[in-house]
Amino acid sequence: MIAALLALALAQADPAAAAAPPVAPPTAGGPIATSGPAAGQAPVADGDVPRGAPSDDYGLVAWCRGALTGHMALYPVVEPELKSIERPGEEAADVKADHEQMEAGRDYIALYTHAMTVTEKASRKPIHARGVTLEAQGESIWTAAKDAQPRPRMWTWLMWDLPGRCEVAAKRLEHHQGITTEAADAPVAEASAVLPVVDGPAAAAEASKAAPQSIDDALPAAAPAPAPADPATPPALRGPQ
Repeated sequence: MIAALLALALAQADPAAAAAPPVAPPTAGGPIATSGPAAGQAPVADGDVPRGAPSDDYGLVAWCRGALTGHMALYPVVEPELKSIERPGEEAADVKADHEQMEAGRDYIALYTHAMTVTEKASRKPIHARGVTLEAQGESIWTAAKDAQPRPRMWTWLMWDLPGRCEVAAKRLEHHQGITTEAADAPVAEASAVLPVVDGPAAAAEASKAAPQSIDDALPAAAPAPAPADPATPPALRGPQ
């Protein structure tokens, strides 16, 4: 549903945009890349730290976990508006895609949870409380959207992309490459950024210009060598963009 609705939004806002493939989230349920960009693509950096999020890996993963949790929690709220603008005859396919998208989101939550747990156990200082605080701050970016009118809330939800840096940071933590002392000593910001509410396809199209192409675009050219087999490490996850 998300890809189809975004294509429709871009077409309504700028007819010329309909001629080219729209910027859309990665296919729901698609594999998470583990070896860098596809052949022919230039290597890319970690990706930008989202506005209002901490820059250290542990803090960022906690923030991302909260932000994704808030996004998933809003789906039942925005679903009626999503259905009101979907294309005729696509209902069954949209239901299937949305289900896969939510399953993928739960996979990412599991990845973040495991990465944080590994880091907390390895840290020489207690950091769990900081993680809880930052997770709450990540979820709070949706405060304005929760209170917005149904249509603006739907566009704000639809245009949000899971930052690619979240997965990069989580994988570093899983491989014990995160700096745990930095996680323990880093300060917690007093307030977190709130997403601006966008209203209408034109605003959504404008917002999409600065949005990440996909979560895989933020992965490094080559993933770090995996750590020795750990029975507590889950199998490779599949997730959304």
